[in-house]
Amino acid sequence: MVVDDVRRVLGRLGRTLDLARLFDLPDRHPDLMIAASIVLYVGLGIIIAITVWNTGKRRSHEACGARRLERTGRESITMGTWLCVAPVAPYMWDHPGGLPIDMGSGVKLVSLPPWAVSDEAISVLSSRLQDKIRQSSNVALTVEYDANSLGETDPTWGGPEPRSVQAAALEAIVNANLALWLVRPSAFGFEVAMHFDRPGDPTSCRSAFSIEPLKPGPTDLEEMLSIDDVLAACQVHSALQTLKPFSTVWMASRLLWKALTEATWEMRLLFIWVGLEALYGPDSGQETTHQLAERIALFLARDRVEARQFFRTAKSSYRMRSKVAHGNRIASLTRGEFGPILRNAETLLRRTLDKIVLDQEHLRIFCSSRRDEFLSELIFQPLSRE
Repeated sequence: MVVDDVRRVLGRLGRTLDLARLFDLPDRHPDLMIAASIVLYVGLGIIIAITVWNTGKRRSHEACGARRLERTGRESITMGTWLCVAPVAPYMWDHPGGLPIDMGSGVKLVSLPPWAVSDEAISVLSSRLQDKIRQSSNVALTVEYDANSLGETDPTWGGPEPRSVQAAALEAIVNANLALWLVRPSAFGFEVAMHFDRPGDPTSCRSAFSIEPLKPGPTDLEEMLSIDDVLAACQVHSALQTLKPFSTVWMASRLLWKALTEATWEMRLLFIWVGLEALYGPDSGQETTHQLAERIALFLARDRVEARQFFRTAKSSYRMRSKVAHGNRIASLTRGEFGPILRNAETLLRRTLDKIVLDQEHLRIFCSSRRDEFLSELIFQPLSRE
């Protein structure tokens, strides 16, 4: 009974699709018609299965940017060592013999690992990411960390929203890059980060993505880092890694990094001054240009002559910040005019963060409720050289 029903359905399908003409079959041969229907069904099934598989594979690659190992709850998951690799964007590094350099918190400046940028490792990435990686320099920032899986929550994070251990590893690399800039502003930076769950295995990339790179100023392009600069940055990096999330100094460092990744000078200037106001502004929120400039000058200067220079620089820079913030017409400014304004503001924040993070007492003060009182009392204190 069932067999007869199947024969009738397949035969009807064959007549509907006119399989006799399609396969050049003799008329009135139902068995041949049924066989042709089966062949057509199987062929269509294979085509659909291949299409679905390719679509799923493509979507997986687009979502991950890399091969990802799917784990189910039934598998035993053991803690493993992962590696985040951030190839440095085109940059002339002339000291290969001095590598690797341990910058602390697991971050190292190393020669670019060939296996991490091999065709086997990056073949599943988008063409845009592949191009960025192939154009990278001969060095990279890397960090080793322990993880069970991609997206695992970072247990050490104290922020209001959870973050992954991969995000923590990336922040360590960002802090290393920022520390290098604080020591010597230059074009050193990265645009791509890749996470491998089996260091040394090019097929183990679990995540790869691009980030906004540090955008150097015109004068920064000519600066080249030395081994001594990197060694000095190690101490700065260690201090940045210890900053309490959302503390005043932590926020100022995040704002500086945001400023350095901005392409427009107006936004860059605003972010820098938000960072400066976070560090120097009074708790009352009623700061004046004079008060901010005075606090900056008294904290940074080593003598009265230098204090006067810092005071004038800060006042001039803050006036431009106010024009930008309030929408005043600044379109007439040329690069020769806004370049020094931006560079002066960057110098103020860079010098401030350098002085704070390299002095434990200053770091404690600026991350506590004593900050405002400390800054207010500077006017009654002798400058460092006096």
